[in-house]
Amino acid sequence: SAFQPLAPVWTAVLAYASCIESLPSPYLLPSPRMTLLFLVLGLLGMFGGQVLFLAGVYLAGASIASAFQPLAPVWTAVLAYASCIESLPSPYLVGLLVGYLWCA
Repeated sequence: SAFQPLAPVWTAVLAYASCIESLPSPYLLPSPRMTLLFLVLGLLGMFGGQVLFLAGVYLAGASIASAFQPLAPVWTAVLAYASCIESLPSPYLVGLLVGYLWCA
């Protein structure tokens, strides 16, 4: 249909309207400074990791990069456990060790 290319736009508009409608007060909206900070951090998170990965491929080579790329979820879990965000049951610990030793 003619409106199909606009589907992501309408989804974003409806999500924003839903958030605004559910707020108890208009004073809870983020400040422009916080909105800008959120935008910058989001862009750095989306594109910065890819740029750094490509720089690592350039500097270290494709074989090293292909060995370390599958370790990204393992490092995420290790950081979550180290910062006490997640608990560490023993089956997860065994899975982390097996995943690390398998990839490294």
